[in-house]
Amino acid sequence: MSIWIKRRSKTGGSSIYLVDFPYFLLFQVVFVILISLFLYVLIHTPFETAVGALSAMILGGVMIAAAKVSLFRRGIWISWGPSRMKKRFAAIYATGYLLIVVGAAALAIVEKATR
Repeated sequence: MSIWIKRRSKTGGSSIYLVDFPYFLLFQVVFVILISLFLYVLIHTPFETAVGALSAMILGGVMIAAAKVSLFRRGIWISWGPSRMKKRFAAIYATGYLLIVVGAAALAIVEKATR
């Protein structure tokens, strides 16, 4: 079993990549291990887990602000999303939002687990 990934090159051509199932399964195993470690840390140290979640959210906000500063320097004061950013700053922007979502989810889990 495998996954098909279609990519377009800069010249306009497209390529299809075939990812074998064991590699896809590896991502799932790593995800389960990370969730298990999170739950283990949550059970033993909920306060530190909450601090880590808040830190992730703050770091995400800083990353979004840093990506927006790149637009401000070019004179773009109003923009929605990363469409007008360079690729590197768009990646920083998306990672910032991902950290905020992961931090908020972790904080919600901590709050639910400590009640």
